[in-house]
Amino acid sequence: MSRASAIAKLNLGQITLAYGIAGLLLLVQIANYIISMLVPASIENTTLSIGNVALLVPLFAAILIPARNLPRMINLGGKRDDLFAGSVLAYVILCALAALALLLAYYTIDRFMLRYVKAIDNVMAWIGFLDNGPILAFIQMFSLILLLASLIHLFVLAQRSWYGWVAAFIIGLCIFIAPIRSVILSFINASFISQSALLQIASCLAATIMIFALSRTLLKQAL
Repeated sequence: MSRASAIAKLNLGQITLAYGIAGLLLLVQIANYIISMLVPASIENTTLSIGNVALLVPLFAAILIPARNLPRMINLGGKRDDLFAGSVLAYVILCALAALALLLAYYTIDRFMLRYVKAIDNVMAWIGFLDNGPILAFIQMFSLILLLASLIHLFVLAQRSWYGWVAAFIIGLCIFIAPIRSVILSFINASFISQSALLQIASCLAATIMIFALSRTLLKQAL
């Protein structure tokens, strides 16, 4: 576990591009807030929650880690099982922080800004997670972001091998097959718009575990 923690720390320190993009958009959103506070006509406008910016960090990290960090660490002699565990730990930390940022923004900055704008679009509220209370909403958002990060990680990792492209092509064809499309839509319904918080959390975590299992297999072969 100590090796995984060390690798997670390395990963978190080597995704400066993700931090930079999120920081730039954060400054843009702050400027937008200032304009909304200074211009009276803004009261009729709808703006994005500043917490949404936090989502970009784990999602961009899911591109940078398999595309850049993992190949470098493997070339330096890192063990693939340790690299996999460290990557997952980094995603868990980033996704938890992103979900927490969304939650805190909703209960603080978003409510303050409602004095100056008509509405604030917070992803967590827009999906409906906050209807279940802050604790369940945090877990739901965390599980959803982690699922998305695992999908991006798998896709990027798969593109480094020929069979990854073949798998992507087969998946694309499956969308046109009615029974498979029905299963996919059912899963999307359970993961994103299910009225049951426990079903949504269970669906996301189960899918995430399976996706990371595939990623572990690919990591041993693709790089």
